[in-house]
Amino acid sequence: MKLKVDVREDHIANGARCSTDYCPIALAIYELVPEGSRVDVDGEIRVTVPGEPYTHVGELSEVAFEFIERFDGHDAVEPFSFEVELS
Repeated sequence: MKLKVDVREDHIANGARCSTDYCPIALAIYELVPEGSRVDVDGEIRVTVPGEPYTHVGELSEVAFEFIERFDGHDAVEPFSFEVELS
């Protein structure tokens, strides 16, 4: 599953710092996956889709990782986009 993730200003405004499932990146991914899915973002991205027997996992890009560090550190961040391949 390949995703093009667009982290918008509203994701940033509504995102929770130091949260793996409600950070701005997770909020953007929730819009791309089936309803009821579980999204976790830390050193990788994990998406658990209801009814599927496994969790989709993808590597977090360096740009996305740096965004999380800045966001969690209360530094200014801007909207951005990235692609991730989930296995």
